[in-house]
Amino acid sequence: MTEPSSNPLLRAWAEGRPTLGVWLTMPGVVSAEFAAREGADYVCVDNQHGLIDHSDTIPMLMAISSGGSVPIVRAPWNEPSRIMAALDAGALGVVIPMVNDAEEAERAVSACRYPPRGGRSYGPVRARYVVGSTDPSALDEVACIVMVETAGGLAHLDDIVSVQGVDAVYIGPSDLALAVGQKPGPRPYEVLADHLAAIKKACRAHGVA
Repeated sequence: MTEPSSNPLLRAWAEGRPTLGVWLTMPGVVSAEFAAREGADYVCVDNQHGLIDHSDTIPMLMAISSGGSVPIVRAPWNEPSRIMAALDAGALGVVIPMVNDAEEAERAVSACRYPPRGGRSYGPVRARYVVGSTDPSALDEVACIVMVETAGGLAHLDDIVSVQGVDAVYIGPSDLALAVGQKPGPRPYEVLADHLAAIKKACRAHGVA
């Protein structure tokens, strides 16, 4: 029997429970703490489209943890050094944008896991205190969340969610709308209904949140 994960997000997903998150795009420690204290399961610091750099991210992650939510980061790109930096800073999950195929999904997973499961470099400067361990197997309990939001992602959906180590798929509705020839907007879900259903079906078939 597999032991339940120490990561609350991974544990919730393994049990089939939904999780509610808050997205932060502006730097600010107080707003990060307030968002976490409102009862969200996770709070995400957006390093891709937000106005938050790495030096802002670290105190925001501290504030999110103190507020009782799981701190995660959206990386600017599927670039290992930025993913590893967020994890070393204490993020318990990373959202990786614009994943187009299995090879790119494997690249994302590799940046999140230590050898032999991946290629993450060992240097958990703050993560060791967040996780409470310097053991690589404990530090490996982070959520690898890939974004499906491109034509390539839709075309290779089953391949992406089949990659071992992909824990969840995050849907980017604006980029997904552009990918299928629509304009992004405040309510794009009607035109994306069939694509959203396909993503959900593939994820459920492979045990991915």
